[in-house]
Amino acid sequence: VPIDYAELRNNCAKVSQLMKDAKEIRVETALGTDISVSIKGRKPKADDGDFRTRGKGGNLPSGEVYISPELGASNGTLVFDGSITLEKTLVIKEPIKLQVKDGFVTKIDGKNEAKKLSKYIEEAEKKPFEMVEKGELNDIKAKEYSKNARNIGELGIGLNPKAKIVGNVLEDEKVLGTVHFAIGSNYDQDALALIHSDGIIKKPTVTIDGKALMKQGKIII
Repeated sequence: VPIDYAELRNNCAKVSQLMKDAKEIRVETALGTDISVSIKGRKPKADDGDFRTRGKGGNLPSGEVYISPELGASNGTLVFDGSITLEKTLVIKEPIKLQVKDGFVTKIDGKNEAKKLSKYIEEAEKKPFEMVEKGELNDIKAKEYSKNARNIGELGIGLNPKAKIVGNVLEDEKVLGTVHFAIGSNYDQDALALIHSDGIIKKPTVTIDGKALMKQGKIII
């Protein structure tokens, strides 16, 4: 929390400007992440800790720029190696490898944490139909919620220089030199699900429309 907020606001503004009106973000890591994410028609959002105006608030710690990917337009491989949010946030001991096709997770490989993530998603696919039986949800919404349990709902860039991966998503997703992808519901509210599971990726190389933003976890803007 005790960071240089003027610097954070400046960095968030720079990243937001790069994302604004961009078409594609690509993320790669030495562990095997290699994914292209279309952001055409989407607008970035900044969590820059600017609470100076009366009535404003937000997350503490602050420090990320995030965006909802274009629906059905993310393809490649994700390898989560930081933490993963399920019922609670778990620090990952064995990397979780996910295959993504046309915006949806199609396969999950790994050990203990990967199995827990698979179960978490499967439950989010089933529960909407259980809610229909209880009269809590209509059938159309249930199908939408179930399908989007595998949706790539967010891509975020961590920018807080003092945040560390500790097993608390509010801090983990802010760590400078990381990116995170969420599986499930998005922030643009056009892909709703019962879950929003953030997976943290350490030391990524990130390009936006071919322009480098980060190289192996080092911001170069």
